[in-house]
Amino acid sequence: MRIALRETRETRVAIRIIVACELAAHSSVARYEDEARQMASIFGAIIVKKRANMRRKNPSPF
Repeated sequence: MRIALRETRETRVAIRIIVACELAAHSSVARYEDEARQMASIFGAIIVKKRANMRRKNPSPF
């Protein structure tokens, strides 16, 4: 999931660069920026919940 989150963030940055520089087909790529943001939010939430569940199951002795 962390790899998926990182890749999604990188994709979002690439989309923003394409749109900002008005590169080829920038108008058709722009609509995917929101999808990339949503996917990053989903992956981030999964990571946070998984970490919380792992802490609950294996509490630290300290």
